Amino acid sequence: MKKMMNRFKAILEENILLLLLVIGVCGGVFLLAWNSSIRWCTTSVQTVDAAYEEFWKDTENLGPSGHTLR
Repeated sequence: MKKMMNRFKAILEENILLLLLVIGVCGGVFLLAWNSSIRWCTTSVQTVDAAYEEFWKDTENLGPSGHTLR
C-alpha cells in the first residue's frame, strides 16, 4: 500500500494538472457535502407555529383561538 501511495505521489508531483484536478474534485466533494448538511439542518428545524399546526393536523378540534386548523 505504501509503495502504491509513493507511486501516486510521484505521478502527482510530475503532473501539476492532475494534481489540480484531484484537489478540485476533493474540494467539490467537500463543498457538496457541506451544502447538503447545511440544507438538512435548516429544513429539519420547525418553528413554533409549524409544530402547533402539526399537532392539530387532521383533527376536528378547535384550537385555543376558537378556529379549526385546516
